[in-house]
Amino acid sequence: QIVPAFSSPENWIREDLWVETEFDTDGDGKLDRMHVDVTRPIATNDGLQLPVIYESSPYYAGTAGNDRDLFWNVAHEIGEVPAPPKHVEVVRRGQRPIISNSQVRT
Repeated sequence: QIVPAFSSPENWIREDLWVETEFDTDGDGKLDRMHVDVTRPIATNDGLQLPVIYESSPYYAGTAGNDRDLFWNVAHEIGEVPAPPKHVEVVRRGQRPIISNSQVRT
């Protein structure tokens, strides 16, 4: 159901946050931080509380498209070292790191 008061993108706040995780994947002794892209109605600035729709994926960086050769190949025997993945040069496509608009349009 579309709520007219929240349907206009001009009344949305879009912001970027960094959230501390519970793990240290690079072994530097510090907990990792992950980028979070938040879109919320402007009325939340005045105390309005709304439920959250959270969507997560390792493929949201938008860096290399959907070429299947770029995904990690999991078709190998357990314990076998997989072939190294194909690497591509990452080209920045704007000033703001949009993660995904799939939930914003709903």
